[in-house]
Amino acid sequence: MRKKRWFGIVLAVALALSLITVGCAGPEPAVPPPSEEGTPPEEEEEAPPAAPEEEVFHWRASDYMPSAALVYKQAEELCDLIRANTDGRLDIEHYPPEAIVPAYEGMKACEAGAVDMAFCCYPANAGILGRATYLTHNTIAGLNSVEFMMWYYQYGGEEWIKQMLENAGLTSVTAMWMMSGPEDFGYFNKKVTSMDDLKGLKFRTMGVWGKILTEEFGASVITLPGGECYEAMKSGVVDAFEFAMPANDWPLGFQEICEYVEIPGIHTTNVMQNIVINRDRWNELPDDIKTIVMNACKQSTGQSYIVSEWEDSLAIEKFKEYGTEIVVLSEEFQKEVAYAAYAYYDKEAAEDPFFAQGLDSQRYVHNVYQTGGGIRVPVVPPYEEYKASQ
Repeated sequence: MRKKRWFGIVLAVALALSLITVGCAGPEPAVPPPSEEGTPPEEEEEAPPAAPEEEVFHWRASDYMPSAALVYKQAEELCDLIRANTDGRLDIEHYPPEAIVPAYEGMKACEAGAVDMAFCCYPANAGILGRATYLTHNTIAGLNSVEFMMWYYQYGGEEWIKQMLENAGLTSVTAMWMMSGPEDFGYFNKKVTSMDDLKGLKFRTMGVWGKILTEEFGASVITLPGGECYEAMKSGVVDAFEFAMPANDWPLGFQEICEYVEIPGIHTTNVMQNIVINRDRWNELPDDIKTIVMNACKQSTGQSYIVSEWEDSLAIEKFKEYGTEIVVLSEEFQKEVAYAAYAYYDKEAAEDPFFAQGLDSQRYVHNVYQTGGGIRVPVVPPYEEYKASQ
């Protein structure tokens, strides 16, 4: 009996142990999720700060040249060049004369802030800038185009012109942006070959040339904006006029109302064009845009000279084909104009030290180039002349 009892006890214990073992081998209970309060949320990565948008500057620029003229189109190209080179950060809207201000009021409008920039004509503003303007544009028997660019960039002309504005109490920023060769001497329905032919003519021009025409050669000078020359000649308000270079004058239709185009323009031996920029608008620009603007003006000056020389040459051929007679002024005629201008400028220099400074520097550049550079230019005869000689 006793053995049976122990056997039962052992069997019961073994059964209990097996149940415990089976329970331990079963799947572990799932780990409860962490409480929201006890575990901090994962930190999201912060996006990098956005780059500041580059400011875009919008300017309005006035012009004094008719919109059909080559110079006006070249001014538009300068605005396009600045827009492209600044990736659109400086956007200049270009307006023809009268759209914002009258033709020759751009400089004053720019100084006052009515426009941000102006393509202007210094001699038309001689009342503000003084006699110094006689050496900037429309100079009689003055520097040729190459000489003027050398004077401006190499011999202090740029600083002298800036000083001219400062002397007049102006704050605008200025730069040369365009250069071309001499203007046409004039448009006539009566051929002019001597100074006597100028007597009594109602002649449209301005500046020193107007004074010399009146005082020395007996013409009656009338000053009009270029856009009015056509109608003034057609209606008889003027008997003759000068305006610009052949490529500018051809699109304006002067060949339709004039029998003669006389060249070369001894009264304007180069045509420099400038801009003025309102000082406050200029100071708002970042330095890199300021540099781009000045470099664009310099690039435009060289490019415009090449284009103008080509287009002027083509325009002379167009006048000929149309039937307009091209009259080339004699050397004697040109010398007479030049000598009258020299005498006038000498008197002005005697009264104005600043004018004298500019005049002396320009005459020095002219002498250097003519004695050192001019003699380097070869005389190359036309091929047709060679063929005719064979």
